[in-house]
Amino acid sequence: MTVAADYGVALSWNGSAVIQVTNIPIPAITQVMAEFTNHSSSGWREFVAGRLRTLEAFTITIAYDLADTVHIAMITDQGTGTARTAIITFTDAGNATWSFSALIEKFATQPQDAQNPRVISAQVTLRPTGTMTITP
Repeated sequence: MTVAADYGVALSWNGSAVIQVTNIPIPAITQVMAEFTNHSSSGWREFVAGRLRTLEAFTITIAYDLADTVHIAMITDQGTGTARTAIITFTDAGNATWSFSALIEKFATQPQDAQNPRVISAQVTLRPTGTMTITP
C-alpha cells in the first residue's frame, strides 16, 4: 500500500494548470442507498446500494490573479454554464489522477481589509457532473 502526504496535489481546468491553489479538499464519492426494511428485518433497518453515485461539489481556495487566463476562464465558464474537464493530480502519489467534468458553481473573492492587507483570495466551488475516471 502506498501512503501519500497531503502536500503535492495539482488541479487543472480544461487542460491548463490552476495556479496558486492554497487549499483543495478531495471531493467525496457518495452512493445512494435504498432502504428495504421490512417486517422480517428483526428490528434493524436494511439497505442496498443503489446505482446512483455522485462526486460531491468541493470548494478550492486560490490566491486570485486577476490577469491569469485560467482564473478568467473559470469565471467565464461559470457565466456561460460550460462544463470543462477537471483533473486532480496527486503529485506525491506517483501522479495518480481523478478526471471528471465539472461546472463552476461559485467564484467568490474574499473580503479585503485596508487595515490588514493580504493577498486577494477567492473560493471557487466546482460541481462535478457525470462519470469520473481514476488513473492509478
